[in-house]
Amino acid sequence: MRGIVLIDPRHWSRCQEWDNVFSFFAPEDGMLVLRADQADHPARLEMAFLVALGQSLLGNYAGQKNMGDVHEDGERVGRVFQLTLRAPDERTCFFQPPELDAYLRLTRMRRSERNPLCYTRLITPRKGSPLPVFFLACSIHGIWTTGIASHIEYKMSSCAIPYLT
Repeated sequence: MRGIVLIDPRHWSRCQEWDNVFSFFAPEDGMLVLRADQADHPARLEMAFLVALGQSLLGNYAGQKNMGDVHEDGERVGRVFQLTLRAPDERTCFFQPPELDAYLRLTRMRRSERNPLCYTRLITPRKGSPLPVFFLACSIHGIWTTGIASHIEYKMSSCAIPYLT
């Protein structure tokens, strides 16, 4: 990260299709970009900053992101988030490939057996689900506000426990 830029809401052009977060990391220039009105509310500013900071740790890891509906018997039962990583030699990321894979698995992303750069996650309509960067932002927030990393470690380890169906 090289710095922070605040953008006037009138000039905010980011798609909010998947979330209501008004910040991002711009890997091309290393800047955290926050919508300026978030600075008017400390809690919103903090979350916007932490999401962008989390994105900066992930860098330009994502080659492509898609969200699609999942239907069963003609009824929408959820959505699937698909993430395709850039090739390791094209990636600027804080995490080494095995660490990035471990992190994505902890956020309940499933790695494709056919394409190791492709990960998916099912999202139920009622529960919803944060995308990987939000989990990272929440982890940073927990460490930042409490100073107790053991709670975060416990939460992350519980994500790795398979659920019974």
